[in-house]
Amino acid sequence: MSVKTVREAIISGLARYSDCVFDEADVAELEAKVEAAATPTDKLGYAHVVGRNWAISQHRRRQGVLGAQADRTAKLLKEERRRQEEAEFEAARVEFWPTATRVIESTLPRYREGQVRQMTVVWLTVFEQQTTRQISTGFPGVSEASLWQWCRRGRKCLLRIATDRLKKAIAQGMWHQG
Repeated sequence: MSVKTVREAIISGLARYSDCVFDEADVAELEAKVEAAATPTDKLGYAHVVGRNWAISQHRRRQGVLGAQADRTAKLLKEERRRQEEAEFEAARVEFWPTATRVIESTLPRYREGQVRQMTVVWLTVFEQQTTRQISTGFPGVSEASLWQWCRRGRKCLLRIATDRLKKAIAQGMWHQG
């Protein structure tokens, strides 16, 4: 296609980007810019470059807006996922003691006191996220290794009858040492 006018040269430059959206006012503005410029040696080439550069700028602005929208969307999705996880964790927190009570009641009476300690240590590690040192202050004379055993045994008993939500919370609950 042979470009014969400044207008055609501008439109040719604009057409380089398929997502470039322009109207008559944009073309007129670019024509005025070309006409106002100091007389270039190749006025049609200059008009083409002006149109192309305007299209590139519009493309970059659009990408910036889309990128910002994508970032906001990702942030909102992450926030929603975090809220859902918190809600699941809180629901598991509510389910814990009724489930622990069922475990305790299903054991022989002579083992129930030990089961209560085990469930307490599981609660403190999973839901209160306490360290072994913090927990050991509540159990004077009990070593951190014993507390770890109580937690391990309590978790094992709970996982047998726990709901999926509670199992997930127990599995994610970390045993904090220190």
